[in-house]
Amino acid sequence: MVGKPKTNKGAMLLGGKSNADRQDPDHEFYPTPPEATEALIRAMPHLAGQKIWECACGDGRLAKVLEYHGCKVIGTDLRDRGYGEGGVDFLATSRRRAGKVITNPPFTLAQCFIEHAMRLHLEEVWVLLKTNYYQTKNRQGFKMRIRPKYKLELSWRIDSLGLGNGALDCAWFGFERDYSGPTRWDTLVRPNIDNLDLFMPGNVTPSDASSLNLATRDQGVLI
Repeated sequence: MVGKPKTNKGAMLLGGKSNADRQDPDHEFYPTPPEATEALIRAMPHLAGQKIWECACGDGRLAKVLEYHGCKVIGTDLRDRGYGEGGVDFLATSRRRAGKVITNPPFTLAQCFIEHAMRLHLEEVWVLLKTNYYQTKNRQGFKMRIRPKYKLELSWRIDSLGLGNGALDCAWFGFERDYSGPTRWDTLVRPNIDNLDLFMPGNVTPSDASSLNLATRDQGVLI
């Protein structure tokens, strides 16, 4: 009997580059905790109500927060995990499904996702990555070619796997078409969200929004 593969937490901290990750793509499936998406929307309120393409939608946890804020979400993923349209390889698409993307891509494919998004001439792209994503020598050329306009660091470590303690220091990197200026940096505080269980797979629809209680906090001013 073959048991369930153990989670390689060390590989996750390094970006998911373990042998198991290469053999099984499910090892790079780290759902986005609702607080991370909520913090982005509070910092960038212009995203609320927009048509958003979530091109690595997984089980919909990121998308459900966007729906709560009135977004029309187009969800696609290479695998069918119960939300959106499965069997869609973002890196092989030639037609954009919305002008804006918000996603948490597989760590090992993050650069490919960003580069392909720019080839599709998307207006705005937000990608959740490790905070130190660009602190490697081999990504400096990539950073110069496609410079993020924003780096919004989360002030807490996210717990994507539900292990009871945060493991990843993450940040939202925001890209705009043809942007070449300096990267603007800020830190996002963790929002309080009641009824987190409503954002779990299969439990949330846009009509549930009226039952949510989101406790607001000051987010500070973007530099």
